[in-house]
Amino acid sequence: MSQVDLRGFQYALEPLLHKQQWHVDALQAKLAAMDRLMVAARRECALAEAGLKACAADLQRPGGGRLDPDAYARGLLYLAALQGDLEQKQLGFERLRLDREALLGNYLLAQRKVDVTSGHKDECLKEYVLAEQNRLSSEVDRDWLARAGHGREGSE
Repeated sequence: MSQVDLRGFQYALEPLLHKQQWHVDALQAKLAAMDRLMVAARRECALAEAGLKACAADLQRPGGGRLDPDAYARGLLYLAALQGDLEQKQLGFERLRLDREALLGNYLLAQRKVDVTSGHKDECLKEYVLAEQNRLSSEVDRDWLARAGHGREGSE
């Protein structure tokens, strides 16, 4: 049997499918941007933590024999400021992580919608192909019958 010409197939929900795919593409772009932000935030946290550890190590080293209480107090204040800065960066990273998690949920839902609509389109296409094959088969049968009938008339 000959191949079915698919040019006649028209999916009524094609505009919706395109719109859903565009939405998925936009969410993918947002996820990629969010991932870049998270990498930068993680790097900032690591740098802040390294700075905090270095400062804490410096404060623990004896300062040449004499302990200056004022310098030590300033060092502790600076250390506390670094700790606060690190905590703020970690909170920012956690907010980004939660936002990314929500965005990922939206992306997965949107992708599921595209998958369902694409599956529906595939089913409609299968139905179209089957209907076209039946139509073509009927057309071939009619042609054969017409030729067979025409041939019998000439032999009578």
